[in-house]
Amino acid sequence: RFAQDHSVTVELLYMIGDFVPSGAPLVRIWRKPAMSAGQELSTEALSQAIEIGGERSMSQDPAFGFRQIVDIAERALSPGTNDPSTAVQALDELHDLLRRLARREFASPSRLADDGSLLLRLPRPDWPDYVALALDEIRQYGAGSLQVARRLRYLLLDLKAVAPAHRQWPLDRQIRLLDEAIAARYDSADDRRAAAEPSPSGMGPAEAPAQAAGSDIGQLTTSGLPKHGGSLGKS
Repeated sequence: RFAQDHSVTVELLYMIGDFVPSGAPLVRIWRKPAMSAGQELSTEALSQAIEIGGERSMSQDPAFGFRQIVDIAERALSPGTNDPSTAVQALDELHDLLRRLARREFASPSRLADDGSLLLRLPRPDWPDYVALALDEIRQYGAGSLQVARRLRYLLLDLKAVAPAHRQWPLDRQIRLLDEAIAARYDSADDRRAAAEPSPSGMGPAEAPAQAAGSDIGQLTTSGLPKHGGSLGKS
């Protein structure tokens, strides 16, 4: 509203959830041709529209939820803890979140006026950012664990099966980096082969589903179950 009322373009210089140090520039404002040179610009209304909080909030900052899960995995993979099973459980949750985002449309960082002119530029994370946030650090800390390396590959191959073509490249990048990390961490060729096997639990290679006689007439996904993602059980 401020940008439209004053015929300006406003750019927020930080993403929601970023730390803003005291006295740092927060917003950049451009004058549009419709704004006369002598027109005064009061930023009081703009200041009232921006809130600086004491801590991040998942209600406005979904990346914070990813960050918290990644931190759990990193603590589990620290030398003093050495708990790859907990890291795999964190990857389970990240896998579920990324799968939900893989086909979702992300809001544009730009807000336009009715005439198509730019009103607001609000930086926000996109698909490549969420993939990097979820996987980069866990791959760096955990590629030396057979369990984590296998779980990572399974996650990436599954995401590649559902992500549209324009969202494949961040996943291909992760697979390439995982291959490089495995090659660097394992001296034994047998260990390298084992680490490269995808597994939904990290404990071993994923078995291919048995081929039944007859034709494929459909499938059941977890979307039809009361709980969409979680550990498989039986009833």
